[in-house]
Amino acid sequence: MIVEFRYSQEPGSDTSVVTGWLKNVGDVVSHGEPLIEVENNKVTVVVESPYTGTIVDVEAEVGDEITDGDVLAVFETKETS
Repeated sequence: MIVEFRYSQEPGSDTSVVTGWLKNVGDVVSHGEPLIEVENNKVTVVVESPYTGTIVDVEAEVGDEITDGDVLAVFETKETS
């Protein structure tokens, strides 16, 4: 199943900036594994993967400003809806 990983903004932040990806397209990741680093309010936060599966696309590149609901990446999972 193809699923989109959407950003969940921290309360009190208007925007965040992608500062680094810890995984690449094609990598298999597990739920809870560190995936992406974002900066908001001058603090860098590591966001964990919400899925177990393969990263098939990265929508947010390093340096991009992101807000609540933006698609960060697309996963292929074995889960069914």
